[in-house]
Amino acid sequence: MLRTRMWVNLTLFILTLFLLTPNLHGQVTVRQQLFVMKEVVPDAQKVGIFWNKVAGESNFIEKLKRAAAPMGVEVYVVEVTSLKEVSKGFKDLVDGYGVQAIWVATSDDILNNSSSRKYLIKNSTLKQIPLFSPASEWIADGACVYVGKADGKIKLWVNEKTAKVVQMQIPEKYKASVELLAKN
Repeated sequence: MLRTRMWVNLTLFILTLFLLTPNLHGQVTVRQQLFVMKEVVPDAQKVGIFWNKVAGESNFIEKLKRAAAPMGVEVYVVEVTSLKEVSKGFKDLVDGYGVQAIWVATSDDILNNSSSRKYLIKNSTLKQIPLFSPASEWIADGACVYVGKADGKIKLWVNEKTAKVVQMQIPEKYKASVELLAKN
């Protein structure tokens, strides 16, 4: 029984390490993500972040605060542990804190659920707030931007239609590394 429990815990740890830890599988670090967000949305002084504590890194919030401070960005984190917290968290970030950009920092069963994804994409677009997604697959569904790595370089996947709606401009230095999707 103890050996089985240890095996399950080890398996869960390895899955979390390899599937959810930033900077693996082409993901950027927290600092890189915030830096690109600030460059793409230069007026953003308040950034909202959806995060699942169970699926994310244990020291994520510490890294986030350390990265945001020198950039002059206030970060507001919504820790999501159930589907019903997504809409409340969105309203808190937008109406309560007045965020100018939103980053879904973890891709887990709750935040990557089709209901959560559709809700966040639809409502951030309606409020004209750029939504930075946790995976490039969100872009085809209407999320504004995914920041990742390809060939060791930062690359942006952008939904051009959504970017126009939220009035987001891609800085010149990133245009060579942008993959535009959903141009209609």
